[in-house]
Amino acid sequence: MSSTTIRSFVALDLPSEAQDFLEELINEEKKLYPQAKWVKREQLHLTLHFFHAFPLGEVEEMNKILEEVSNKFTAFPVTLEKWGAFPSLHRARVVWIGVDREGEGKIKSIREEVEKGIAAKGWEREDREFSPHITLARFRSPFALPSLGVENINFSTEIKKLVFYQSTLTPRGSVYQQLGVFSLEGVKKNE
Repeated sequence: MSSTTIRSFVALDLPSEAQDFLEELINEEKKLYPQAKWVKREQLHLTLHFFHAFPLGEVEEMNKILEEVSNKFTAFPVTLEKWGAFPSLHRARVVWIGVDREGEGKIKSIREEVEKGIAAKGWEREDREFSPHITLARFRSPFALPSLGVENINFSTEIKKLVFYQSTLTPRGSVYQQLGVFSLEGVKKNE
């Protein structure tokens, strides 16, 4: 078994109409905060678990776990509805958009199943509290955000895919490569 490791993460993908909507929001916000590093359209997703160093030889095992998880859940609706920042709006390092309470509950349930699979394998665990969000921008230093351009957000979409990504750092930013893609279709029953 290889000792090579990769940066990688498990995420829920956003459909193209949600990416389109968020890209428009980002383009408006860029005008107000050009100093931020804004996320590219194709990199918008909901991260469930990030690995700083995942064993490359275990990708197939991770994909088996994610296939099992995807079989337990069906596609579900979410509404993108609130802005936020980590650690706070007064010292923003990361600007994000959140989802409605029902969608948040479903996302947390899926993440819990992913975490059970990770724990069973003894892989790297995340120790920070999980808060479902879509990262839109990052600031190099803490930045006070007096407001965000579009105050009221209410965009409904459907989450349909669970994905395992490799993340490679380059001078131009991170490059993502899909290592496994799984549709949320629930357990198939014989007809």
